[in-house]
This record gives sequence, structure tokens and C-alpha cells, in this order.
Amino acid sequence: MQTLYIHIGYHKTGTTSLQSLLDQNAPALLDMGVFYPDTIGDGKRSYFGKHLQFYLDLKAAHSDSGDMVAPVEAMAKAIIASGAPMAMISEESFSGIPDAIMDALAQFRTWFNVKIIACLRGQDSYLQSFYQQSIRDFGETRDFPEFIRANEWPRLHYAAALQRWADRFGVENLHVLSFELSDGGNSVNPQILNLLLGGRRADFIDATRVWNKSLPTICYETIRFLNRSDGPEPERRAVYVALRKYVVSKDFAETRLPDRVLAKTYLTPEISQFLANAFAASNARTSARFFGGLNPFPDMMPPNQAGQPLSGLTAAAPSFAPKDMIGLLSYVLTNPRPKKKPEDGAGP
Repeated sequence: MQTLYIHIGYHKTGTTSLQSLLDQNAPALLDMGVFYPDTIGDGKRSYFGKHLQFYLDLKAAHSDSGDMVAPVEAMAKAIIASGAPMAMISEESFSGIPDAIMDALAQFRTWFNVKIIACLRGQDSYLQSFYQQSIRDFGETRDFPEFIRANEWPRLHYAAALQRWADRFGVENLHVLSFELSDGGNSVNPQILNLLLGGRRADFIDATRVWNKSLPTICYETIRFLNRSDGPEPERRAVYVALRKYVVSKDFAETRLPDRVLAKTYLTPEISQFLANAFAASNARTSARFFGGLNPFPDMMPPNQAGQPLSGLTAAAPSFAPKDMIGLLSYVLTNPRPKKKPEDGAGP
């Protein structure tokens, strides 16, 4: 029986990097006996190597009370036809799916030995990273505490969330990793590749992407400032790209912003402590069941009052002076980075 790995993320644990690596090296993987199904998008955009369309097909069928087994059967046929002893599907949206979609995925056990891969990240850094992405990609305007209070974040109560997968696939078939214990995510991909390849080495194309690298918080706060102005999306996007180019190229120091501004983050000590308390009970169960009692999130504050509901967050959002945001924006827009000179022998 073929083995099928379903990688459910989580978001913000290097998933796009892994998916791009697997997708761009799919032929080499197949030569080594691992099938990574096609991930071509919907004709309008690329899905960066993730199986988002498969998830969207299941989600649409669920919304329409349709046949969710049909997309599963179609994927199963492709995997069987590959002839590979092993296959992998990767889509981080599976980390928060409703029971009905999870039941449909459980039908894969008809044909395959199914194993689930989940990489967890401390809820404090996860929420900050997801908030930054929401500002960047989805026009988020709320402050950080309001963003947290607006959702109970059930997928981040890891013990209960993983139990749903264990109920359907068996706890022995869950491979659970910690982002923090994996050298801040640097060894997540090697660990997953080791599961797939059994220690065999592969000469892969380097598909590392930098689009998801974080910027200093002042950059996101500047974009949030623009989001609140309800300006045209292309212009807001252009500003983000300009900010990102400065940071990636290490020209950011030229903006002359004080170190205290560059070091400020959304995770104030008060918010960090609150989140440590809110998720304390779940994290203790997750530690005991999946990490042998080892703390999977050593960077989080130790809880001092477990059991606080997220709706009870009263800590204030970190403040950024308008002059700093406007100064940053003015500098970047009035000092465009020079274009790189072509290398010797390169075209114009």
C-alpha cells in the first residue's frame, strides 16, 4: 500500500518555502519514489507549490452540500497512477478545516497508509506574523489587540486541534514538529524531507523564496496607516514592495530611524504574557502528548495565570509616532534604490 503524507502546515512555519521546493523539484522527487501532485493554479495566479486548488474544491463542495469525496477520489487516482510508493499533499489551510472536510480526507485511508505532518509555532509569534501578513495582503486596519480579540483561534489550541486528526488517522500517524525547536524553522524542511526520503540525499533546485520574510514592525504600521486611508490597492502594494526592497537590500539603515523605533514590535510584554496565559493549558497537553514533556515553545513567556479567554485581552496596542511613519514613507518614496548594474557579460 502506498504511503500518503498530508502536510497541514501550520501557517507561518515556512510552508511556502517547503512547497516551492517540493513543487519545483517534483520530477527529481518522483525519480526517488515520491509523488508531489500538480499544483497549477486556477489560470489567474500561481499557488506557489501548494495544493490550494484541492482545498478550494473541497471547500466549495462543502459550502454547496456537494460531493466532497469526488475531489478526494480524483486526487487518489492521480497518486495511484504515479506508481510512486510515497506521495505528499501540502496545504496549510487544512489546519483549520471543519469536521466534514476532515472526514472526506479520511477517505484516503481506503487506498493509502496516511500520515499527517503538522509543524506548530508559538501562538504569540504566530499571531504577530499572521497580523503582519493580514496588513500586507488583506488591508487589515484594526490594531493588534482588537485583531486577537476578534477570533477564538481554535486551530491554535493545538491539543484539541490535533486530537481531531488523531481521532481519524490515529495518533501514531501524526508527525508533530515545533518551529521553535527546529532552529527557528531552519531545520523544518530537512526534517520533512528526511521523512519522505529516508535520509537519502537529493540534488534539488534551490527554490528558497524571500517574499514572506518579515520587515520591521514600523513598515507594517506604515502600511496599516495607508490601509486606513482607503487608498487604491496597487499604490499600497507598491509602497510595501518599496519598503521590502530597502530591508532585504540592507539599505534600511539609511532611513535614519532610531533603533528604538526599529526594535519595537506588536508583541508588547503585556500582550505576550496574556497569550502565554490564554494558551497555557493547551500547550501543556501538547507538550505532554507530542514532545515528551519538552516545552515546544521555549520563546513564549511562562504563564502566570492560566485560563484567560482571548476576548479578555485589555492590553494597549504599541504606539508608533506618525512622524516616524511619515518619515519612513517619505524617505523610501523620494530615495528610490539605484538599479543594479549588469554583471560583466550580461545584457543591458
